[in-house]
Amino acid sequence: MSESGEKSDSLSVRKSEKQPVKPVSVHRAFIYSALGPGWGEVYAGSRMRGYVTALIFGIFFIWFNWIIIKLFLGIFEGLIGNIDPSGELNFSGFKMGVSILLLYYVWSWGVLSAVITAMKQRRRNQAFSQKNDIWGLAISYICPGVGHIYAGKGFMGYILFIGFLLGILLFFPLCRQMWLSLDPVTKSDQPAVYDPYDMIERIKTLYLYVKTLVIQAKYSFAYIYSSLVRYFSVISTIMVIQNIKDIDSNRSGKKTTGTPPPLPGEFSDHFRWVRRSAGNGAGLFIIGWICPGSGQFLQKRLIAGWLFFTAYFSSMILIGFMLGTDTITPQDAEYLTWISTVVQLAAMVEAPARMKKAL
Repeated sequence: MSESGEKSDSLSVRKSEKQPVKPVSVHRAFIYSALGPGWGEVYAGSRMRGYVTALIFGIFFIWFNWIIIKLFLGIFEGLIGNIDPSGELNFSGFKMGVSILLLYYVWSWGVLSAVITAMKQRRRNQAFSQKNDIWGLAISYICPGVGHIYAGKGFMGYILFIGFLLGILLFFPLCRQMWLSLDPVTKSDQPAVYDPYDMIERIKTLYLYVKTLVIQAKYSFAYIYSSLVRYFSVISTIMVIQNIKDIDSNRSGKKTTGTPPPLPGEFSDHFRWVRRSAGNGAGLFIIGWICPGSGQFLQKRLIAGWLFFTAYFSSMILIGFMLGTDTITPQDAEYLTWISTVVQLAAMVEAPARMKKAL
């Protein structure tokens, strides 16, 4: 090899050493995977895994759309009285539930895999660890359990992730009941062929059935369980990230200045969400709507946060128990929804009201 060639090779090596690989963003990997399964994994550097995830999701997505087309065709033919499609509808409803379940499982795996891959890539490049309470809240709400993994608590994150996915299976009895409720609409002893008034009555009956099922589903064990896992994942992720920030602050010896004195039950550091500002107020209001009590946890007012969280789910569990034991009707349950709504609104308003001006 010539001397000039050796010099060019050495220069290229030096340039590559001076220009380290830019670390990927865990936040971007999460967004990409949430928008398109497999995309986040490809961005994080795991191309083959990303392509496989995208391929599997695409196959299930095509299957789901084919089921939807056949289902609507069956409902339409039943409404005009041509056939009695109740058996086919029940079977199509079951297949649609299975396809939705598989789609959600693959999507959840894509989010989990993208976040883990991005975190590993950052560790290999010795980049700083990304820990943000708002990102942790968003990740935990969209995909419960992954927020804990993002915060560094992998064991607890996997438990919540698996527990939430297993809880989705509890919705299958509700789906079966929903499709069985279509029988009074699609079956009739003397169907009125192409009678618009008869079709309107069938649609009204279908609407009432669906409305009743929605109320029952909202206060079912499956929905309350999945919501409890999701919301607990959100608030516990916030607590984990804030504790990490407290530890890092104590190690570095930094002290926050210009912050108001702590309110009862608060910590002494990191009062970003206690400072009064329009942005913080709007953020706390929206966050309180997403997960009652989470705004109080962001302000490190743990007692208030647990009170709102417990009150919200206690009202839902109580209404669900009374509805399940036929103590109240679905119409009564719909009326009693105001209890959890009041708790949610109170949590949304209370957190911004407790903001203080910086000293």
